[in-house]
Amino acid sequence: MSDDPAPRLLGRSWAEVEADIQSHREAAESAVVRWAWGPVYAGWERLEPLFSERVHGERPKTRELPEPEDRTTRDLFGWDDAGRVVVARRFRSWPQPGVQDETILVEGAAGPVQMHMHWPLGVVELIRMAAPEPGHVGLAAMRSWYLRDRTAFWCYEERFTYEGARLTRVDVRHPDGDPHFQVVEWDTDGEVKRIYRQAGDKRSVVYVRPPKGGVAPVRRRVEAELVDRIAAWVARRAPAEPVWALGILYDAEGNPPLPPSVGLATADDLDDDPLVRFNPAEWGLMDTDPDELLGDAFAEDCAVLNQHWSSAMDDAAPRRMFVKVAKALRDRDWAGFLTTADEFEVLAVDLELEDLQRNRRALRPK
Repeated sequence: MSDDPAPRLLGRSWAEVEADIQSHREAAESAVVRWAWGPVYAGWERLEPLFSERVHGERPKTRELPEPEDRTTRDLFGWDDAGRVVVARRFRSWPQPGVQDETILVEGAAGPVQMHMHWPLGVVELIRMAAPEPGHVGLAAMRSWYLRDRTAFWCYEERFTYEGARLTRVDVRHPDGDPHFQVVEWDTDGEVKRIYRQAGDKRSVVYVRPPKGGVAPVRRRVEAELVDRIAAWVARRAPAEPVWALGILYDAEGNPPLPPSVGLATADDLDDDPLVRFNPAEWGLMDTDPDELLGDAFAEDCAVLNQHWSSAMDDAAPRRMFVKVAKALRDRDWAGFLTTADEFEVLAVDLELEDLQRNRRALRPK
């Protein structure tokens, strides 16, 4: 945990800045020379390089949009005469229409300071201050301080390394985890090709440049591989006793749905409560990170689909894929490496079980 950063950034304590937040908002708004609407979570106010790719795992959203009837479907941005976003607002409709979140850029004692505010019940809370550190090429570092539980300050730091004008590495430090870094790989045409995260010896894909021909070939490839990879996991983990269900568990609440978790249910997992019986997370044989669903090429394909679905806000496509995979596994010949019960079924279900009944109906043999 860190000390209060506000005195050295703005000359007053965090509490004093929060109490006088309206004057900072008015100063930022008075600097605006142009307003424009953009997509929700466009992130145009973020100073960190490649923020959309590194954090949201998707290409940046750059298209300005007309003012909407429903303000919750757009974000509002204000630029100053230097071309900086000095105001960014997100709106809400409940419990009454108004601003839900706002980020402003103000001049501090040693340079610009970003402040992020939230209105949970109409009362403003200052939840983040951030100070950029300029470098020879671009931003050298970005430090963000958060007031956690209204009692302690928490600092998150990113340091940026460049080759020429291109960002190639981001080193991350924060109190709640081990240090890690992100590596940015560039294509010959000057676009970001790939970003991956390295923590110790564990490497994971953050962003992959979408293929020029679209994601349809990637989708077909992942769908076919999921069937074979899940079957390979079953062959490795199959218990001696009969299995009445194979479960594919995916996240449908805004987190990446690929790759899914998988589980096998035996008689020990039978329960009178259907929300327990048909929930793979409750089964004794459950694997959240199957080795068979890892691998660089497959992980990259999964990242392409995850970021495509996320940018399109498409929750239906992953569900359709998992149902198709479940159908292929349902019709597979399991003789020789899995003992199935008389009434064996394959489940595809989300973590919240909202798709359970719909998917079970879709998976009933005709």
